[in-house]
Amino acid sequence: MTNIKDGQNLPTISDVDIRDVNAGKDLIVGVKNESNLYITIPAPDPEKIQKIITHSNQLATDSPQYLDMLEQLSSYEKPRPGRPILGLMGKLKAGNREDLYDDAEFYKDKFAQRLARHQFSNQAVAIHLYFLTQINERFSSKILPLIKDGLSTTAIDSAISDLIIQPFVSEVITADPTMNADIIRGMLYFLTGNCHVKWSHP
Repeated sequence: MTNIKDGQNLPTISDVDIRDVNAGKDLIVGVKNESNLYITIPAPDPEKIQKIITHSNQLATDSPQYLDMLEQLSSYEKPRPGRPILGLMGKLKAGNREDLYDDAEFYKDKFAQRLARHQFSNQAVAIHLYFLTQINERFSSKILPLIKDGLSTTAIDSAISDLIIQPFVSEVITADPTMNADIIRGMLYFLTGNCHVKWSHP
């Protein structure tokens, strides 16, 4: 894996146009040699979201499954147990990403307002829970290792866009046009502020 540090005269994701890569294919970042960074772009599955919506709308609000969904969603609305409560700025500062704070606060609040507005909607509860869990997992498994490897902030930001923001927007936008890139990005910072997502190592 490429180990690209800030300030090094080495290629980063910003040197490569990766916006038109076919979903589901391996993406080569850098020059074609043994130090390439390979990132697999996940293939969006819009039908999955429609199935989630259809199923959630069939649930009674007092059904065990719906109550379980509410409980799981509630866990993301609170700070994660066992981790220091630093807040959004504290988490970004710990990862030397204070540069993101203004936008992060804006997008986080945008999602938080949406979450409160749709708290009694079966469909919204199901969609919010699905994407919060997916963003949490993908950041931990795909983005955090890049942070640990010391990639540049440009490379990290591009990876977030290509592995989280764009695929999830493509997955949901047909079923719910209001779930745009701003909301998906807001979910990431919402998770950050509640200490579910880490931007630093260790």
